[in-house]
Amino acid sequence: MIVVDTERLLSAWLRDQPEIVAIVDDRVYTDNPNRATFPFLKLTQIAGGPVFSRPLYLDEALIQLDAYGGPKVLARQLIDTTRSLLAERFAGDHPGVGVVTGVNFGDLTYLPDDGYAPPKPRFIAMTSIYTHP
Repeated sequence: MIVVDTERLLSAWLRDQPEIVAIVDDRVYTDNPNRATFPFLKLTQIAGGPVFSRPLYLDEALIQLDAYGGPKVLARQLIDTTRSLLAERFAGDHPGVGVVTGVNFGDLTYLPDDGYAPPKPRFIAMTSIYTHP
């Protein structure tokens, strides 16, 4: 059985949420863009695995959300909006892709990204997303 590509599902779903579009337009990425326009949201699956090996059905993906702002307050608005939408709307059937059975949240950290000059405001949030086909 093939497990759900949670990173792909989540990025497409977030691009369809009017609250996210109002902040970042379609700038929801799974890699840093070559020429970044701020604000933007980046998500990366950093770990994960099956909850049980047999049957290989329920999967847990650990996703890191990086919310970049213009100002810090916009980065915070973006991460808060994203987490709120995940908590309220993401669980359920996503036809043709899979089913989200639950979302758990981990740490929230403010860590400006010094890969940009000057460093860009960024909030990082961890989330575990449980899916099955």
